[in-house]
Amino acid sequence: MLPSYNAGLLGRNRWYFNNANSIFGRQLTLGSKSSSNANTLVYFDASDTSKFTFTYDSSLDSDGHMSLIISSTDASASLYMVLPEFVDGKILKQWQGGVSVAGTLVSSGVINMYMQVIAYGAETVTGAVNGSVVTLTSTRPLRYSHNGNTVSVTDFINGAGLSTTQFVGVFSGLPQYYEGNVVQLRQAFTGFVGTIKIKCPVWWFNNLN
Repeated sequence: MLPSYNAGLLGRNRWYFNNANSIFGRQLTLGSKSSSNANTLVYFDASDTSKFTFTYDSSLDSDGHMSLIISSTDASASLYMVLPEFVDGKILKQWQGGVSVAGTLVSSGVINMYMQVIAYGAETVTGAVNGSVVTLTSTRPLRYSHNGNTVSVTDFINGAGLSTTQFVGVFSGLPQYYEGNVVQLRQAFTGFVGTIKIKCPVWWFNNLN
């Protein structure tokens, strides 16, 4: 498990997200921002949504958290756990993302996790009028996308001699190279065929300037 998420752990000049919303509920689907979960405030997307399925544990774990069970049929496909709220990107930061993972039943490959930061420019809002109906459309231009260091969760599990039911806390980070109006934070999972469990997602940063 990851340690408790609090300001004391993260230190001075660090700020964190999703700290109080770490229990998965039962409302998640792939590829839809409307599926953002009221408990975790995250949603999921994938490079190929046909390669992944979601189920939930039959009961809460002993720590009171719900595990999300993810099954993959393609080691080359990537699943993205996304913090849907945009975060201020005008000040350069060192971004971090963490999660607890259990390698429940992986038949091939290795479980890899990495952090991803996507920066967008300023929002543009356009409107169209059709009689008495006004439709507003909001767009943000993509500035850049960067991936953090890839962490082999499998190496941690094997190195610690963990069973398939035990969780290990992992995190990945990267600096924000260029300013953006806003950024979106993701954690990616890839490299395996089989089933894993995840819980307790969190993102945080400390200022670079």
